[in-house]
Amino acid sequence: MLPDDTIAKRRKPEILADKCKGCMLCIKQCPTDAITGERKIPHIIDTQKCTDCGECAKICKFGAIVEYASDKRPEHILDEVADAVEYQIGENCTGCTICAQNCPVSAIPLKPYRRHCIDTSVCYKCDVCRQHCPNGAIVIAAVKN
Repeated sequence: MLPDDTIAKRRKPEILADKCKGCMLCIKQCPTDAITGERKIPHIIDTQKCTDCGECAKICKFGAIVEYASDKRPEHILDEVADAVEYQIGENCTGCTICAQNCPVSAIPLKPYRRHCIDTSVCYKCDVCRQHCPNGAIVIAAVKN
């Protein structure tokens, strides 16, 4: 496992349009009115207003709010160590599939009741799987040469 100083500040949350149902719970929960949208239409987060409190993600029942962006390398991994780390799933994985269901790039095959593995050729280290794992089974580890 890597020291904590290799993990930098996370990005502001983002709403995944394909998962957002437009239920408006996040809009009501947001203390800064950073989320806008209409009922049954995917919502949008204004990152200038967002304080990254996480209240929207806590209330979302559809897993539509995540802290990542696909256009660049995620900021929770510092550039100087990004190629030296990978996500790994430990022995305490119960095969609950929560990580696989939330992975935005399908880097974790959906195999219930079996220990999961991460396809490192697809994974871009967004941290969504680790954030959703209820068992703490996903870790950021040094790549073994």
